[in-house]
Amino acid sequence: PTSIITGASEKTTLVDADKFLIADSADSNAFKHVQKSNLPSGKLVFLTRQAATSSVSALYFDNVFTSTYNHYVCVLNIVRPVSDGDSFRGRVNYNGSPKSSAKYRYISDYTDAGGTRNLNGSDSDTELKFADSVKNDAFQGGYAGVWDIFTDIADTSDRCSFRYMGSGSFNNGSGNSHISITGGGYFDNGHDEINGMDFYYNSGNIAQYDITFYGVLKSWV
Repeated sequence: PTSIITGASEKTTLVDADKFLIADSADSNAFKHVQKSNLPSGKLVFLTRQAATSSVSALYFDNVFTSTYNHYVCVLNIVRPVSDGDSFRGRVNYNGSPKSSAKYRYISDYTDAGGTRNLNGSDSDTELKFADSVKNDAFQGGYAGVWDIFTDIADTSDRCSFRYMGSGSFNNGSGNSHISITGGGYFDNGHDEINGMDFYYNSGNIAQYDITFYGVLKSWV
């Protein structure tokens, strides 16, 4: 009877060893159990967040990349400069020390409200440039976007240890034009150890920020 289920106490937090009763359609609907650990995964797992309206020279996310994940989602709700016109940049780091060698390769594609398109890119920069001339305005300033980040720090082969791709939007600091951006890039230094990322503006401080990292659970072993 269904009361066997409906009359049982409820458990609101599951663990991997918890079991579900099923009827196996491939085996004449024989009763079997499935553990939570057997179910498909792929959800986002919160890792870290930094958010404030106080001025800082840079943001450091140390030890956010681990061997637990090789796919991350970075949500930049807002990153706003102190001064109009600053460029938004980033680097990977290892234990808080930035990787500054000229091994960053990236491209950014901008289109403003008037349809003017701008392309920025580099094949050998010392950092990644995500957005040019970002406006400082509490209402319509700053950069916002979502990125997918892929790492190979648990792999022993000679592959790039950091790749990103994503999209976002910001207002131009000089003309207040609405601009969208899509882009991607990577840190092309073989299997270099990384475990974090830094964000900063080219010539000024960050006035406001809200950045969150999530790990994407692997669906394979």
